Amino acid sequence: MSIASAWWQRFRRSFGIPDLLTDEHARSIIVDSLSPGIGNSGTTVLDPTPAVTAILESAVELAESGQLDDLVLPPVSQQILELEGSPRARIIQTATARDDWPRDPLTHGSMQVSNAIGNAVDELLDRVLASLKALPFEDAEGHYFTDSSTGDETAEA
Repeated sequence: MSIASAWWQRFRRSFGIPDLLTDEHARSIIVDSLSPGIGNSGTTVLDPTPAVTAILESAVELAESGQLDDLVLPPVSQQILELEGSPRARIIQTATARDDWPRDPLTHGSMQVSNAIGNAVDELLDRVLASLKALPFEDAEGHYFTDSSTGDETAEA
């Protein structure tokens, strides 16, 4: 399994999405579950789908490129990666810099929208971290789990 596949599988499983569902359906479920707090900015009702989709896609891209590797390392080892800012900040910066990031002139930069974006990223990271704790990539001795049917190493048990 490639690193990209392992991270995408981790995101899916963090939201309780079975491996048998298509990637398109998995993305829809994740976006829908992260969307409730972004839709109402207080000034206007926004469609949260584009913003949450950009957050999810940015998180997946960052994870696949090694920019979220600090999530899977103990704190003492995270320092050697020399990554800028927190995973939360990296996701928000990447998502809001995307060409497909929605920019509503009435609400862009408003505190309500900023808080909702932060909450969506926090929810995404909380789920991934809980999943990593519940289903780590390695056992307690640091050995990778193996697929008992093939003997091949897998990303998870």
